[in-house]
Amino acid sequence: MKRLLTVCMACFLLIASACNHPEEMPMTSLAENPTSQTTASLPTTTRGPEPTLPIPEDAPREYVPVLEELQRLIENSGQYADESGNPIAYKYPLGGEWGIYDWSLSIVGYVIKDINNDGIPELIIMTSDYFITAIFTLSKGKPVQLGAYEKRFSCIFGEDGKIYTFRHGGAMNSCEQEWILPPKATQLKLLSEFGVRSTHDPDSSPHEFYKIINGKDSVITEEECRRLGEQQPAIYVDSEEFTRSFTNHLGLEFIPLGVRAPRTD
Repeated sequence: MKRLLTVCMACFLLIASACNHPEEMPMTSLAENPTSQTTASLPTTTRGPEPTLPIPEDAPREYVPVLEELQRLIENSGQYADESGNPIAYKYPLGGEWGIYDWSLSIVGYVIKDINNDGIPELIIMTSDYFITAIFTLSKGKPVQLGAYEKRFSCIFGEDGKIYTFRHGGAMNSCEQEWILPPKATQLKLLSEFGVRSTHDPDSSPHEFYKIINGKDSVITEEECRRLGEQQPAIYVDSEEFTRSFTNHLGLEFIPLGVRAPRTD
């Protein structure tokens, strides 16, 4: 017992001595030097801008202004605001911020296709895995946007010449839509829509299944909604292999404007 007390007393004396005679070390208070740091700064890494490829000489001249804006978007790494949060203005909308969710891994470019066989070629902005972010047509020689799409708003082209979209706003708010582009038109025409939506009615079910055919809106059963879904292409998928196989056979030729940027972090 005496031995234990002796050890404890020795430890106490050592601690007290250290507190009364600290090792001399020059220190500057924050009040005297507000810019001083008490901890070392962590090294930071930055991702360089996306490299771009030249616009092909045979690109439709009417679409060159759109492609030039696409190059700007690529060079800004797909951002719609600078590092200070100030918005970056683009002449043409090229899809939502979520459209190309990782620009450092995507090859960004476009496809030219006359999607309704009216003699006017459409410009389709997409990535190399055929994720579509925007569609343009021409009117009086000038580009007109038909649609913009993002990560939760998928879009594909069907063999029947129709455009199919899937808007995913959550488990109780999503829909599939079927569109066509009439000849010489500057707007897509909605043929049908079905899905599930919130009712915002406290006295009824919080959601309902519905369909819209030729502008007529009606409530349907979950089983009918499921049957309608089985008749449409499976467009809300994350499989790159599926999207490639679905679109490659349509004769689309992807033309890259951006390349994969090397990671710097």
